[in-house]
This record gives sequence, C-alpha cells and structure tokens, in this order.
Amino acid sequence: MNRNAYSFIRFFFVLSFIFGVGEIIIFEKFKLRTLSQSRGIHWKTTLKSIPANKDFKLFMVCSLIFHFGWQMGWPLFSIYMIKVLGANEIWLAIINMGSFLTMIIGHKVWPGYIENLEIQLLQQFVLWVWH
Repeated sequence: MNRNAYSFIRFFFVLSFIFGVGEIIIFEKFKLRTLSQSRGIHWKTTLKSIPANKDFKLFMVCSLIFHFGWQMGWPLFSIYMIKVLGANEIWLAIINMGSFLTMIIGHKVWPGYIENLEIQLLQQFVLWVWH
C-alpha cells in the first residue's frame, strides 16, 4: 500500500473518531423520562406473552431473514469491487464513505419527505423505484 493510501485511511480514522465523540456529546443531551410507578414494566409477564403473540413471531422471523441476508452480502460486494472493478484500498474507502454519507443524508431528509407528501404520491414513488 502506498503512502497516500495510508494518509487517506488515517484521515477517515480521525474523522470517525470525531464523529464518535460528537455522537457521545449529542446522546448526553437527551433527557430521559422515567415511568411512573403505576406503569411499571412486568418483565416476567411480558416475556411469557411473547411466544403467544403470532404477529411478533412473524415479525422476528422476517427481520432475522432480512438482516441476515443483508449482512451476509457485504463481504461479497468488496470482493466484487476488487476482482471485477479493480478497486484498490482508496477506492474501497471512497465507496464505503459515499455509502455512509448517503445513508446519513437519507435518514435526515427522508422523514421530512414522508411528512410533507401525500400517501398516494409516496406509494407511487415507492412502486416506481421498485419497478
């Protein structure tokens, strides 16, 4: 690996450290509300009721399959970029940072679009993207 690649990687390590410190500072500003004593959570009752809830079990199975498949693909993407596209360390870092920034911007912007758009327009957009 050449000297520029090391500098590039060091830059993103420092940048991720700064983001991590910023995240800790922001999370420290959250105010937590405490539940009143009358609304206490009964853990034993809640845990015993989970096996009887069919909707929750279906959700958990679907969520497990989705997240397992999603995470299992990530190493294959890097192998594809290296073998087929000829990407080196710098290109992998750029692609991963671009993906990260897109995700951050999307999570910030998308809820505003959902609140402002009518549901029919949103459904048409989602169907257009998936089609």
